[in-house]
Amino acid sequence: IVIQTCGCSFDEHIQQCMGSFMLGSTLVFLRPHGNLDMPYLCQTIERNQATVLDLVPTSLSYLCEFLNSDTKR
Repeated sequence: IVIQTCGCSFDEHIQQCMGSFMLGSTLVFLRPHGNLDMPYLCQTIERNQATVLDLVPTSLSYLCEFLNSDTKR
């Protein structure tokens, strides 16, 4: 189960879509700017039991910071 994190203007968008379809994977699209909304992104990953998430280093860093701060509360 692949979470679509790239906008359609990026090359990675085609790779995520076509790769998923060629392998018979489920592709989950995020709402607009959903890759920047960490609570929404985490809920989407958990709800869909995603197995693939391709993020740029900055987004991955934000996600890790969010998860780290969320566990300390």
